[in-house]
Amino acid sequence: MATLYNFRSEGCDLGIKIGPRDLRGRGYASEAVDLLVSYVFDALGLKILRGSTLSHNVRMQRVFEKCGFVETGDGSLVSRYDNRRYTELFYERHREV
Repeated sequence: MATLYNFRSEGCDLGIKIGPRDLRGRGYASEAVDLLVSYVFDALGLKILRGSTLSHNVRMQRVFEKCGFVETGDGSLVSRYDNRRYTELFYERHREV
């Protein structure tokens, strides 16, 4: 699943989830993020694409970095699933001029 949401400030956020474990590690996330980057910048004409992932999700961190995103900070959130506190890492990619 891949989605764009939170359209604001000349950009938007992206969300992505690769469900079953047997589908992970095959490059689907990188391919989906690359397609979304192109769509956001070329078709929609936006200037910034934002994303986030939990600090223990190293695979998604690699996807962001591979797709040209830069880490911009972190924050704390409480999970609605297990009521535990996690660190969330924030990423951005700006349209090239």
